[in-house]
Amino acid sequence: MKKKYIHIVLITLLLTPASLLFCYTYILNIFQDKPGDDYNFRIEFVRSISNTNDIIKDKSFGEEIIDWIFGEDIERLVRPMGIINDEKDRIFVLDQGMGDIVLIDTLDQELNLLLNEAEEYFPSLVGICKWNENIFLFTDSRRNQIYFFNLLDNSIEMLNKELTLNQPTGIAYNTLANEIWVVETLNHQISILDSKGKRIRIVGTRGTEKGQFNFPTYIWIDKDGIVYVVDSMNFRIQILNKDGEVLNIFGEAGDATGYFARPKGVATDSFGHVYIVDALYNTIQVFDKEGHFLYYFGTKGSTKGEFWLPTGIFIDSEDYIYVADSYNSRIQIFKLLSNEQN
Repeated sequence: MKKKYIHIVLITLLLTPASLLFCYTYILNIFQDKPGDDYNFRIEFVRSISNTNDIIKDKSFGEEIIDWIFGEDIERLVRPMGIINDEKDRIFVLDQGMGDIVLIDTLDQELNLLLNEAEEYFPSLVGICKWNENIFLFTDSRRNQIYFFNLLDNSIEMLNKELTLNQPTGIAYNTLANEIWVVETLNHQISILDSKGKRIRIVGTRGTEKGQFNFPTYIWIDKDGIVYVVDSMNFRIQILNKDGEVLNIFGEAGDATGYFARPKGVATDSFGHVYIVDALYNTIQVFDKEGHFLYYFGTKGSTKGEFWLPTGIFIDSEDYIYVADSYNSRIQIFKLLSNEQN
């Protein structure tokens, strides 16, 4: 991809919120399409998490002695795919390599596996979304099912055993309409479900025209109920309203900025910008809602701000950006800052 350097700054400060527990921050290389374009935002690296030690602030002397004698009990991410944050300092990561959901509690400094005692094995975890305060939904594309996990009693159930799906991948919940939108990749469509998992309607057929899809994958619904679908093999993003009507389409295959090679996760920030993970480019590309390219960050590598086949992305209400850096076996967290912020 064409890289046009804007700026890079290394600073040291104490971040908030306190739960992030890191002192060193790093302003990433940000690249724009045209030099001299107005640029009002910065992407700040916050931290990466790959194992239990990354979330433990300090161990007591006694704990260090026990670890030295018996060895450390460390859980490690393997192939993180989907990711969400529940606004309670808890990050949920779908780890396809482990066949498990990893709960990272940055406040209590814990990393727990949620499905390790489940009777089922989950071979292809892909999409995850929050349903309500205590329940989240997730998909397994090989089991062709949607499940919900209840945090109150750690129970797992199928959303609807009678529901027939064909490789469900991305999933999102529309809080305004109380609807669940799930992408069926092999059916080239999106199924809209009610709260009991009953199919209400279907959006899309296979094709290249407006409102048609070719192996769609990830999906995001913003706070206004606008739907963003990664139409993967059409190499584009389709933006829909709550009724499934197309509002805008942007993107095409290519090897320059603003084009897609292997688009994956999608999310929006509080400014309405659209973030697209491109696994082949190992970057995050950012567009406005009209589809105009703004900038991108990231390149291939394993240091901070670099990626290796990234997949899922999530942006919370405070514009913290969570990326599943799959083949680096970690997640990375960033913060979007405007130039008006110190």
